[in-house]
Amino acid sequence: GGRKRAKVAAAALPADVDAILQAHERLLEAVNAASFLSVLQPAAAPADVEGESAGGVAAVASSHLAIDVRRLEASMWRWAAVADALRPREEGRSCLAQTWAFLGRMVQQTSHAGAPMPDVIAAIRALFLHVYDEAPVDDDLRKVLHTLLQRLEFEPQMVALVGAVVGPAGGAAPPGGDGDVADAGDTFSPRLVAVLEEVLPSFRNLRLKLRPDLAAPAGAQEPPPGHDRPPVVGFL
Repeated sequence: GGRKRAKVAAAALPADVDAILQAHERLLEAVNAASFLSVLQPAAAPADVEGESAGGVAAVASSHLAIDVRRLEASMWRWAAVADALRPREEGRSCLAQTWAFLGRMVQQTSHAGAPMPDVIAAIRALFLHVYDEAPVDDDLRKVLHTLLQRLEFEPQMVALVGAVVGPAGGAAPPGGDGDVADAGDTFSPRLVAVLEEVLPSFRNLRLKLRPDLAAPAGAQEPPPGHDRPPVVGFL
C-alpha cells in the first residue's frame, strides 16, 4: 500500500546526494573553464573538415558545448528538487537554493567571458524559471540580478527577457530583441517579478525601455542624452 510506496520512494534517493550535486558543480566548472580558454586559441586555425572555416568550426563547437552545459544544469536541478522533496535539510540552505546560487555564479562568469549572447540569455532564462517562493535566498537573488542587469542592461535580448518577465507597461507591445528569448508557456515566479520591478528603476536603459513613466531613483546620476554606454564584453 501507501507505506510500501513511501519506502521505495525514500530508498530511491542515494545517501551521497550531496556528492552527486558536487560532481555536477565540478563538471560545470570544468566546462566553463574550457569555454573561457577557447578564446585563447589561434584565430587563424586551419579549416577542419569539408572546407569549413575556422570560425564556423568554432561556432559549432561552442554550440555543442552550450548544449552539454544545459543538459548538466537540467540534471542538477532535478537532483536538487528530488533531494529537497525526499530528504530536506534540517538547517542551512536547501539543495535548490544552493544550486541556484552556484548556477547564478556560473551565469555571471559566462556573461563576463564573451560567450555568445544567445547562450548567456538562455542560461539567465533558465535561472529565472527556477526562482521559487523558498529558493533562492533573497540575498543571492538580489546580488545575481543586480550583477546581470548592470552588465547586460543595454543588450537588446536582455531587455526583451526582462520585459517578458515583468510584462509591458500600460499594455504596450513588449520591446523586441534578437529572436525569441522566452517561450510562450514560460511562467515566472511572482517573487522574481516583484524583485525585478523593485530594482528596474535603478537601471536607466531598462527603465526607459520597459517603464518609461517611472522617475529615476533619488540620487541617481543620469548620463546626458546620447551617452548611454554600449554593451561590453570581457573577463572578470
